[in-house]
Amino acid sequence: FEFSFWLVGSVYKGVWKTISFFTQSAIFLYNSMWMSMSSFTDDSFKAAVMERVNLNTRKFLWIIQDYYKNR
Repeated sequence: FEFSFWLVGSVYKGVWKTISFFTQSAIFLYNSMWMSMSSFTDDSFKAAVMERVNLNTRKFLWIIQDYYKNR
C-alpha cells in the first residue's frame, strides 16, 4: 500500500513538474520575444522575424510530435 501511494505521488509530481516546466518556458520565450520586438521600429522587420519564429516553432513542434508519436 505504501509503495503504490509513493508511486502515484511520484508520477503526479513528475507530471506536474513537466507541465509546469513547459508552461513557464513558453511564457518566458513569449515574454522575451515580445520585449525584443518592442525595441524595433520597422514593421516589415518585425513581420520577417515573426514569420521565421512561427516557421521554426511549427518545425520544432512537428519534430516533437513525430518523436513522441513513434515512441
